Amino acid sequence: METPRPSPWTLTAPRTLAQEALALSAGTLTTLTGYRDDVLLDVVHTAFVAFCVQHPQYATWQVAWTAFQATRHVKVAPGRAPTQQALPFGFSLNA
Repeated sequence: METPRPSPWTLTAPRTLAQEALALSAGTLTTLTGYRDDVLLDVVHTAFVAFCVQHPQYATWQVAWTAFQATRHVKVAPGRAPTQQALPFGFSLNA
């Protein structure tokens, strides 16, 4: 009898911090931020994933979230139209 081979879909390597952040659900982000608006959730989610890419030293996404929340500042990527908008969670979108 042959030894069964592992499925190609099996995750054998641990996920990176950024991958963990990317996998957060809208429900989790709603709980963390209090937002219900998908656009605001996308802004925060994108910023958090970028934060995790820049700061991979955090052990878990929860620890990274605490550090991210302390920054409470999000910059719009270069090349976008200048905007100034204050969000209730404390983020400021600046071009």
